[in-house]
Amino acid sequence: MYGFLFFFFSNTSIRLKGLNLSGVLPAEFGSLKYLQELDLVKIIDSKAGSFFMNSDLTRNYFNGSIPTSFSRLPLVNLSLLGNRLSGSIPKEIGDIATLEELILEDNQLEGPLNENLGNLGRLRRL
Repeated sequence: MYGFLFFFFSNTSIRLKGLNLSGVLPAEFGSLKYLQELDLVKIIDSKAGSFFMNSDLTRNYFNGSIPTSFSRLPLVNLSLLGNRLSGSIPKEIGDIATLEELILEDNQLEGPLNENLGNLGRLRRL
C-alpha cells in the first residue's frame, strides 16, 4: 500500500488528509531527510525560498505508536490529529530541535509527558 507513496515523498508535499487510510505510520518516514513538516493538517508553505514538506494525514485511521524514527527529521510541525495512535509520546520527539508545533489530540495516547519534551525550545503549540 505504501510503495506508491514513496514516489511522492521525494517531492516537497504529501497530502493524505481524510482519506480513511489505516495501518501503522511507516517508520520509513524517518528516512525522508528533507521532511520539515509532517503536518497532518496544513498546506505547503514557502519561507525564505525553502519549501516546507507537508504531509497531511489528519483524520485517518492510523494506529500503533508514533515511530521514534520521526526524531531524525528536521520537522517544524508534527501533527497526527484525529487518528488512533496509542502508547506514549516517544521521548525521542524531544530531540527535534526545530519543532514548533506538536499536535496529537484526538488519539488514544496515554501516560505522562516525558520531560525530554522540555528540550523543545521552539515549541509554540502542544
